[in-house]
Amino acid sequence: MPKKETKFAYAVIYSSNGDFIIANKNNKAYYFTSRLLDPAKQDGWQVIPSGQLISLGGGMACFPGGGMGSHAAEQAARMEFLEETGVNLNGYPISAVASSGWTDGPYTYYGVYFRVAAADLTGIFNQAILSLNNSRWLAGVIQQQNSPIKLPTDVATEANANNMRPYAFDNELNNVEKWNCNNPDVINTINGWTNQAQNWFINIFAQLRTLCQP
Repeated sequence: MPKKETKFAYAVIYSSNGDFIIANKNNKAYYFTSRLLDPAKQDGWQVIPSGQLISLGGGMACFPGGGMGSHAAEQAARMEFLEETGVNLNGYPISAVASSGWTDGPYTYYGVYFRVAAADLTGIFNQAILSLNNSRWLAGVIQQQNSPIKLPTDVATEANANNMRPYAFDNELNNVEKWNCNNPDVINTINGWTNQAQNWFINIFAQLRTLCQP
């Protein structure tokens, strides 16, 4: 049985004008192939034709992230962003990286903040949109009665055959949006996330607002 995670890292991609990338989770996931990136992820290797309910935060907004495993916070955040959005941050110039962490009972959470130029944030955002569109297409193929995707290795085969790259390695996210941390509606929305699935994002957002100040 995989060891239960107690440390989590979340990637926040932002620019000096206050724009940042936020995602929305799927209600169901149809494939997990993140073991291609991290062999230690024993549960990151499955295809589920009937879908697996995302029990914590399904259908809700989130920052991409997840369990850190044996990785440091920055490395884990980069890997989680790649797994969930299909975008490799190594392909973009990062002008600054900061992290903040806090403990809540047995759990430790880290927000990892990647500052990029406004044009690069738009590039990352557009690539993530393309990637998640491709992931949605692959999930649809998996649900077909005679789907050619039976095994996790078939996901990459089908993506290559149909020019569906990039795609997310794990089918957890539905879409991404671009928000601004100085927008009063955004501030009220995130500060209202007091439910169990989102309440730690309030801390991440508070630090982001500090970093976005001139």
